[in-house]
Amino acid sequence: MNTATAGFKVDYPAYLSKHDIVFLSPPDEGWEGFPIGNGNLGGMIWCTQSGFRMQVNKTDTWDHTDEEVGAVLRSCGQLSIDFGAPCTDWMYLDDFEGRLSLAEAR
Repeated sequence: MNTATAGFKVDYPAYLSKHDIVFLSPPDEGWEGFPIGNGNLGGMIWCTQSGFRMQVNKTDTWDHTDEEVGAVLRSCGQLSIDFGAPCTDWMYLDDFEGRLSLAEAR
């Protein structure tokens, strides 16, 4: 079906930008972090007082501990970047905006 003849047209970048994930304060815990990935390999990025931490996960990283507990999702690894200065500390932070852009995929 041709959308031009049906009378229905969507400006995808403008529509998707309304649904961006915007952080107005630095995420301090892993569960608050910026989600990244493609559905198979992914992770979270969050802030520490002097840098960033990223945890990487994969969909098939399961640990089968025993019959009672069952399967537990494990982390593939973590990467820490420390700048040696309090770059995301509230005392030194004037403004913060983190954006996960759906239209631009970045």
